[in-house]
Amino acid sequence: MVVGKTAAGPLYSHLIHLVDGASPIDLLDPSWELYLLVEKKTDEQGGIYNILLGFTALYRFYHYPDSSRLRLSQILVLPPYQHKGYGRYILEVLNHVAVSEDIYDFTVEEPLD
Repeated sequence: MVVGKTAAGPLYSHLIHLVDGASPIDLLDPSWELYLLVEKKTDEQGGIYNILLGFTALYRFYHYPDSSRLRLSQILVLPPYQHKGYGRYILEVLNHVAVSEDIYDFTVEEPLD
């Protein structure tokens, strides 16, 4: 999901405060991609709603001549859902995205101290 002007933009600005030492990203920069992990639930009346479990922010770089590079900038699984394999699942999905899109490389941003 590309963040930009989508509804995920305001959501991200609330979530960033939960990531220790994170710097906010430029939501209008189209190179940023935000992936949300949600669980679909059904209530007693049959209504469907989503529960946010976690998210990750990626930056897409151009790689000469016709490829891209992905850099994982931020990843967060919300506290009630930690230690249940969701972080691993997010990384597996991102790896699948990288392979299916023939990404040159997929790296993790080194945190600033």
